[in-house]
Amino acid sequence: MSNLIKINQIDISNINIDNQTKRFFLSHTNNSKISEYKDKNEVSLKIDEIINYTFAYKGQTPSSQREYEFMSTAIKEDVFLKFYSYTIEDVENAFKLGVRGELGDYYGLNPKTFYSWLKDYKEKVLDPTISKVYKSLPAPQKTTPNQKEIDEYSKRLVCDVYMKLCKENVYEFNDIGNLIYNFLERIGLINFSSKEKNDIFNESKISLKNEVIKKNDDLKRLGKTFQKLDLEKAFSEIELGANKDFNNQLIVISKKIALKRFINDCKLSNVNLYELITNKLKNGN
Repeated sequence: MSNLIKINQIDISNINIDNQTKRFFLSHTNNSKISEYKDKNEVSLKIDEIINYTFAYKGQTPSSQREYEFMSTAIKEDVFLKFYSYTIEDVENAFKLGVRGELGDYYGLNPKTFYSWLKDYKEKVLDPTISKVYKSLPAPQKTTPNQKEIDEYSKRLVCDVYMKLCKENVYEFNDIGNLIYNFLERIGLINFSSKEKNDIFNESKISLKNEVIKKNDDLKRLGKTFQKLDLEKAFSEIELGANKDFNNQLIVISKKIALKRFINDCKLSNVNLYELITNKLKNGN
């Protein structure tokens, strides 16, 4: 039995789509993502079951225990590193479609084939399925989310960003409206020292100056030189805090830099961010 409670339960029983589409959709949306499992052994054991089923369906067996262990390890690495946003049910669906010749390329029962099935599952099955279902859903009534719903959304968003950084060493998040920074600051997770805040603010000044330079370069390239800013004046206003628009931009940029620092620090400290935020919210922050 899973150590996670199923989340985001969506009822699509009354919409007019075929049963297979419903099954694929619910497999992805109404079950826990692989990244959310605390006990990775639970995922590992299930993947072994799926691999064994695949071999049995083909009427084959690995040539040796060593070959099987190599294959199993390679597939699990792919799942944990590349397909962690899948559910276990997604992996099972991908392999079942693949072994029946309905998905991906077949190179024999080996890690290359399994990777092909997993990769094609998103593009050829999952994305079209989700699109089809959401187009068939009745238009939702406009409601204002309560604070708990907003906090849950914020938690999942920042944890997705954090997971991508941890798994792929990629940070591409643009915290529009400083939503996530404000959320983490409110619950008491972001709390830099005075020196750190000063460093962040100075970094934001450099970033803003570079943006002003880039804007001028873009205007020059478009032949709109008359709209260019006086850089010496702009830089002076940025340093002295003498321009309201620049001051507001500095606040936004500073929060984005601070958020990135916080998430990087969490990675360096190997923090379980999902659990940390959950505990903060439970304690009433």
